[in-house]
Amino acid sequence: MDFDDTYSDIINDLFIKAKEKDEFEFCCTLLRIRGNESAGWDSLEESYSLITNILSIISAPIDNLFRVRLCLRDLGLERSLF
Repeated sequence: MDFDDTYSDIINDLFIKAKEKDEFEFCCTLLRIRGNESAGWDSLEESYSLITNILSIISAPIDNLFRVRLCLRDLGLERSLF
């Protein structure tokens, strides 16, 4: 099974579960029927932008010093929680 088939199956399962839970809301989502939201706000565009940004971060090369900084930051957060 290749990459596209794997994600296609996952997304298909999510769509089926959403439709089974609330078919009306499922249809509204597909048709982009909107409820209350601020002017100029488009949740689909915002979601697409967020996903694109996250994928860019994931695929970007990370140098070793940046990895060390992230580890130190995470270590500091863990210590502050306890």
